Amino acid sequence: MSDKGVITVSSFHPNEYARFRIMASNNTSKEEAKKLVEDFIRAFEGRVINKEKFYKTHEIMFDIKSDEDGRILFRGKKENQEIWWQF
Repeated sequence: MSDKGVITVSSFHPNEYARFRIMASNNTSKEEAKKLVEDFIRAFEGRVINKEKFYKTHEIMFDIKSDEDGRILFRGKKENQEIWWQF
């Protein structure tokens, strides 16, 4: 995602969780946030050899954080094929 100018960070613990954060502006809309997360997940999944096994053994959590004041704008998680949001 860095090729699109988007700053991301992630942490990973084998067979437990994968977390990622996307930095965005304060005026990011819900629709823009959804697109950012979907793009990140697509890029991430492109690097996972066995997606089905990975999703069975890891909790996937994410947030979108303001690059202006550091507050969390959106957060959520992915379970199976669904993305759940906490707006």
